[in-house]
Amino acid sequence: MAERYYWPRYGLENYSIVLFFEKDFDAYESTIWFQRNWYHSINVSLLYVILIYIGRRWMASQEPFALNGSLLWWNLGLSIFSLIVELGDTAFIVLRKRPLIFLHWYHHVTVLIYTWHACKDHNASGRWFMWMNFGEHALMYFYYAMSVTNIRFPKQVAILITTLQIFQMVASQSILLN
Repeated sequence: MAERYYWPRYGLENYSIVLFFEKDFDAYESTIWFQRNWYHSINVSLLYVILIYIGRRWMASQEPFALNGSLLWWNLGLSIFSLIVELGDTAFIVLRKRPLIFLHWYHHVTVLIYTWHACKDHNASGRWFMWMNFGEHALMYFYYAMSVTNIRFPKQVAILITTLQIFQMVASQSILLN
């Protein structure tokens, strides 16, 4: 379980810039909440997979939606904030009748469950994983947002993003194993 006081202290006093919404954040209460509600990571993941199945079945008889404007703003938002709401990117894939590969939704499910547990247990390796995931996603979702506007990048950019994704997976596994 979480302890109220950690030493050394890793609180807001260690940051030179603290945003207004961070000033009242209670890390102790947040940790207690994650510990008490850890099973929701599995519930959300199951609901996510069920909605993928339902959405794809429904879209089988529908015309693809033209969602370029919404997709642009969604990807820009994810690029800037890279929040867990990124699960919604799957809805754009399903509604536009684009291929949805196993690795895509498997990644979302495993990352959601892993990060929830990392928050709950104050897992130090979770911080490394989080920053790798945020950094790679910021670049990836910006790339996706620009592709919606028909801006084309050299093929090397797509290769770089894929390489970063693979590196993220390999690095996160090596962090977990050490």
